[in-house]
Amino acid sequence: MVDLLPLSRSDRRSRVDFRHVVRTLPMPLRVITAEEAKRIDEEYAKQEATPSAMQHQWLARLALLKERYKRQQREQITAPVELHVLRLGDVAIATNPFELYVDYAVQLESRSPALLTLTSQLTAERGTGLAYLPTERAIPHRGYSADIMYNNCLVGPEGGRLLVQETVSDLNQLWGKP
Repeated sequence: MVDLLPLSRSDRRSRVDFRHVVRTLPMPLRVITAEEAKRIDEEYAKQEATPSAMQHQWLARLALLKERYKRQQREQITAPVELHVLRLGDVAIATNPFELYVDYAVQLESRSPALLTLTSQLTAERGTGLAYLPTERAIPHRGYSADIMYNNCLVGPEGGRLLVQETVSDLNQLWGKP
């Protein structure tokens, strides 16, 4: 382990830049594919055939996904996502309401102009978190965190790329870079 205390003692500052950017981005919802819609319909029919009190929430969730699939055929659906980016001296803090796949955090942190960039996840108001933000690589594997039936996954890879791009843009603005 590296002892950073001696380094920090030699770099004391009485004033540091402190800036904060807050904005709400309209993020595109993850597109439900025809194959996923078919799986949702099949699961709905199966559950509807053997109803129980425990299945009520599951059926309601599947019904919402079915409706969302129909709606996305007519229009592009977005969700408002609040992002915060802070500069405190050489340190940046970027917040988002998702549970990010590591790929996004690595992209964001590696493109940041800050000496140290901290990514804070699941920062939405209580009950409004947007769950996992899967990558394109993760979706075909249909693990819990990438399967639209089992996890909210409201925003998909298109939104992940937008999140990284816009957060890096805000960071560059705070550091005075184009």
